[in-house]
Amino acid sequence: MNEDQIQKFLESIPPESNKSIHEFPSEIDSIRLLLWDLIFSGQNQKALDLFEKIRARFNQDEIEHCKPLMERFAIALVEVDRLKDALNVIEKLRQNFEPYSFPDLIRTKIAYKQKDIKTGIDCGKRALSFGDLSIYNKLWMYNVLTGFYRQIGELDKTIEFALKSVSEDISTESDPNLRETLFKFQIEDYENYLFASHSLPLPREEFLNRAKRYNDFFRDIKPFKHERKSRHKR
Repeated sequence: MNEDQIQKFLESIPPESNKSIHEFPSEIDSIRLLLWDLIFSGQNQKALDLFEKIRARFNQDEIEHCKPLMERFAIALVEVDRLKDALNVIEKLRQNFEPYSFPDLIRTKIAYKQKDIKTGIDCGKRALSFGDLSIYNKLWMYNVLTGFYRQIGELDKTIEFALKSVSEDISTESDPNLRETLFKFQIEDYENYLFASHSLPLPREEFLNRAKRYNDFFRDIKPFKHERKSRHKR
């Protein structure tokens, strides 16, 4: 179903019908995919408007027990800075599902926006401990934790998470846009690694070696060559 078909489907169901989502498995799956597409393209308010239409028409308890819908709802809320509402959604996820990384991932995103370093560190490390984060979310988390630890001056932890970040192999990622984003995370983390190293009592040679390894990130980039051609024949 495309977006227009989904909107017509929802309009065909009167508000407060309290319909069961299990009556419409293919339609709900299409809605789930559309929500993700809207969020991925930055149309978060549109995604929230769609979610409100769903909540008005289907059984509330069933929606709260539908993990994909609730996860997308939480992401969109964070993106439009409705942080209190997002906290309520992740609390529902904690209540209705076995522990997993997503609630702590979203809680870390909220803490990042609120500059709440302690909560961000606690929830970020717990999210990583589940071992089920995507490569994007894992490197985003390493990047956030590296930055948090640098801000509070815990250099050993800054180095620990920066090295975890740069040790991830991103070369096999097929999506060039995703690979570029991951590369930027790793560059920033290695820069934080160098900053922390500079503040440690390292031998000069060791610091220089660490600084030289920064160049390895750019070894596949071909230098620009300009061949000047004569404007006149002689």
